[in-house]
Amino acid sequence: MENYNLVIQFITTVGFPIAMCCALMWYSYNQNELHKEETNKLSEAINEMTLMLQHLTDYLKK
Repeated sequence: MENYNLVIQFITTVGFPIAMCCALMWYSYNQNELHKEETNKLSEAINEMTLMLQHLTDYLKK
C-alpha cells in the first residue's frame, strides 16, 4: 500500500507525463536486461552446438 501512495504522490508532485516517462524508462531498462540474459543463453547454446558439430565432423572423418 505504501508503494501506491508513493506513486500517487510522485504523480501529483511532478505531473503525469513526467511520471510516465520515468515508468517507461524503468520498463525499457528492465527489458534490456532481460534481453541481455536471453542473448547470453542463446550464445552459449550456439557455442555448444558448434563444438558438438566439430566433434561429429572429426569423428566422421576418421
